[in-house]
Amino acid sequence: MDAVFLPVLIAIFIIAPIGAIDAMYFHSIKYKLYANPASRMEQVTHIVRAFMLGVAVLFLVTYEPNGAWFWALGAVFVFDFINNVIDVSLEYASRENLGGLQREEYIVHIIGASGMGGVTFAYFALGWHLADLPTALAPVEHYTLVMVAGYAVVAGAILGGISETFLTIKHLGQGADPAGG
Repeated sequence: MDAVFLPVLIAIFIIAPIGAIDAMYFHSIKYKLYANPASRMEQVTHIVRAFMLGVAVLFLVTYEPNGAWFWALGAVFVFDFINNVIDVSLEYASRENLGGLQREEYIVHIIGASGMGGVTFAYFALGWHLADLPTALAPVEHYTLVMVAGYAVVAGAILGGISETFLTIKHLGQGADPAGG
C-alpha cells in the first residue's frame, strides 16, 4: 500500500511536540490544572485528546483505513476538532482563579488547534478515494523514521493521557490549591 497519509503523519509529528509542551509545561507544571476544581472539565478534554491522538496515529502509522474504517478514523479527527472547541470554550473560566489565560499559552493553543484542523482537512482530502473501498485495514509500510516517530507520538499521547487521568483523579475532592498540588 502507498503511504497516502504520510503528509498527515508529518503534520502530526510537528504539532504533537507543541501539544506536549502545552500539556506538560502549562497544564501540569505551571498551572497544575489537575489540582484546580475550576479546570476539571478542561482536564477531561485534555485526557480525551491524548487518547484520541494516540489511537489516530497508531492507525495511520500501521494501516490504510478503507471503507467504514476511513469514516471511523475520520470521526476520531472530527471529534478531536469538537473536543478542541469545547476545550477552548472552557479555558477562560478554567484559568480565572489562576490569573487568566497567558498570551504564550494562547499562542500555543492557536497553533495546535489550527494545525489539527489542517490535519483533519488533509485526512479527508488525501483519503477521500478510500471512503468507498471495501472496509479493510490495509497494512501500510513507512520508512523506519516514520514508524519510530509514529510510535513515539503514540507512546507520548498514551502516557500523557494516563498521567493526566491519574493526577486529576488523585486531586478529586481536594480544595482549590492550584499552586500546592
